[in-house]
Amino acid sequence: MTIRRLDIKVLLAAGAVATLLLAAPTAQATLIGDAVNCATTGPDHWVCNQASAVVGSGSEFKLSSLGTEVFNVDIGASSIRIDYTGSGDLGTGAGEQLILSDLDWVGMAGSIIGIANFATADTLRMEASDVAFSAHGVDIDFNSARFSPGAFLSFDLVTRHQVPEPASAVLVGLGMMALAIRRRRATD
Repeated sequence: MTIRRLDIKVLLAAGAVATLLLAAPTAQATLIGDAVNCATTGPDHWVCNQASAVVGSGSEFKLSSLGTEVFNVDIGASSIRIDYTGSGDLGTGAGEQLILSDLDWVGMAGSIIGIANFATADTLRMEASDVAFSAHGVDIDFNSARFSPGAFLSFDLVTRHQVPEPASAVLVGLGMMALAIRRRRATD
């Protein structure tokens, strides 16, 4: 049995496609471009400047206390940073929480399974345990925190994503090409 020129061209094309699929970068999951919701709990004077914003460059939300903006909330591709922008010290009381919800990943489906790289200014009495999370949301408990000028809080979101395997896609593609070649041979 000899392999015809057409069959060789088809096999070479299949090899080229397989190489491209294996070399192609996998999609990156990101929050950039996602619409995120902001809410607060606690006293009425503790509010988000808007209910939702699209994640991009810069701060997505500003939080106000008694009508004065005191926090910038910046959501990154997979991180959250909150900077205290007030000029004096600010203490928070019981029940004051920031709730960021509807965190949906752009690029591939995913969910939040934890936080990492938690960091704060030395003066801020907050710990990683003050951050609770769900699959698509984060609650930050400011219960009894003390903010001084320059204080910040930041952490990365640990996520799980459904990543398609390039090798499986290549095998399926090669199997389909083999079936096409076999069918062509049967008709010749």
